[in-house]
Amino acid sequence: MKTSALVLLLAVGGPAFGGSAAPGHGLAASAASAAAAASSPSSDNARTQEFQVKHQVPGTLTLFKLQGDVGRASAIGDDTPLQLLFAGDTEPLDCRIHLSKADAKVQPGATSVVIVQCSQRHRVFNHGMAFQAFENGRKIGEGTLRP
Repeated sequence: MKTSALVLLLAVGGPAFGGSAAPGHGLAASAASAAAAASSPSSDNARTQEFQVKHQVPGTLTLFKLQGDVGRASAIGDDTPLQLLFAGDTEPLDCRIHLSKADAKVQPGATSVVIVQCSQRHRVFNHGMAFQAFENGRKIGEGTLRP
């Protein structure tokens, strides 16, 4: 998998990606980190973990509060379809976020323990295992896998 095209996008996402807590801030520092990460070899399989189709992976998800073109105004519930962009990947994957209870909700501004289940096989860098969450092209959150 190629990483150089994606590294800048991931670096500006937020704390999980080396950026600031506020979406869209810290771009210069993040760009420097992205340049350093882009020089890392992408073929080193020892640094990645692969997940099969529909594999349920524990993780956390922070749902951003609505601010301009980022975040969400309302909570998400169990079995919510999202597009997740994983560190080291170039295209978001169609995934579902599962919560501990069918009636549970993740409120904007909150972080919750989740189960991530993607419809495609994917490989994630072991360092961080971070992802960005999108809904209809809008960035609504970020998270980390905890396999």
